[in-house]
Amino acid sequence: MPRLTVYLFLILLGGSSCTDLIDPTYQFRDGFYLIEGEITNVGGGGQISVSRSELRDELYFLSALPGARVFTVEEGGASAEWIASDDDVTYRAPEGYAGEPGRSYFVRVELRDGTVLESDPEVMPAPVPISNFRLDFEQEAFFDPVRDRFVPAHTLLVDVDDPPEVNNFYRWRYRVFRQIAVCASCSFQRYRNGRCEEHPSALGVERWDYLCDGLCWEFVRSLKFELQDDGLSQGRALRGIAVGSQVYTRPSGGRLFELSQEQLTGAHYFYARQLQQLAFESGGLNSVTPSALIGNMRDVNNPDVQVLGYFGAVAVDTARTFIRYEDVDGTPVQGVETIMLEPDPPTCGDCPPRIPCTGDRRTQIKPEGWEE
Repeated sequence: MPRLTVYLFLILLGGSSCTDLIDPTYQFRDGFYLIEGEITNVGGGGQISVSRSELRDELYFLSALPGARVFTVEEGGASAEWIASDDDVTYRAPEGYAGEPGRSYFVRVELRDGTVLESDPEVMPAPVPISNFRLDFEQEAFFDPVRDRFVPAHTLLVDVDDPPEVNNFYRWRYRVFRQIAVCASCSFQRYRNGRCEEHPSALGVERWDYLCDGLCWEFVRSLKFELQDDGLSQGRALRGIAVGSQVYTRPSGGRLFELSQEQLTGAHYFYARQLQQLAFESGGLNSVTPSALIGNMRDVNNPDVQVLGYFGAVAVDTARTFIRYEDVDGTPVQGVETIMLEPDPPTCGDCPPRIPCTGDRRTQIKPEGWEE
């Protein structure tokens, strides 16, 4: 396992669960705090994750810190408290709350035991508009080592008019929405009381699917991200920058792509670049100084406490484009998805339930840009 690989992926995914394992190549024997997140110029955008590690049997376990209070503080001292999710790890901005380009922000985390963790302040850059966003399909887009073959995929391409006389540090990420009919599935079990349960009727049944209770959309975020600074392109028109790819998986259904073009500070860009090299390029820490991972967090009262992660002030511009997979001139890697419903009993005293469209990555509201 590449050193700290799991830790890196937790950061890139923007969160962690209460039992995530980390390979402790660089061992902090007293454990460490992990604070990762950002404030954006989009109302209600951004999120912050807060967790604590413990070293047990030569493995780190990341766990939640119930009761933690998370604040963003802007220049002048005004603060806003962020809202904890059910997992007590992820905190979201209050509805409508957004940062303002040109103003400074830092995060303060107050723990139950009196510990106070803070980041260095960052001045939010100005956003740079997306000039154009489009998709380009190739039947043999890239080689997938897992499938051991070249796979069909859409490449995300963006055009940008880089502002002159300003140092810009770009990060591109994306997410993809799809409409779903199935909101839960159980293997060798059936769904009742909000979870999969063992039942004689499900013995030997490989899978039963359960329909959503009404309309439901689900999105997935890109694991990878792309970075670029404008050191060699200051003030130029940048055209056709490849900022991601999505494998063409199914022969039908719509997909709504949302691209986020983010402006980072120079320090944040350097930190993100180290993560990118570690996770996707170098295969380990041999070529990168481990201290680069420390980020900009600290314990206010005890400088000896290790606090990892980065809190940034990020300016975002987004664009969306919709495609129908039926219209793609190519062959997907998978066939039509088969739904396997639990049969209705003779009398409906114990009928298969409909499942609510709930969760951080689901919504009952039709996403803007979705086409019927």
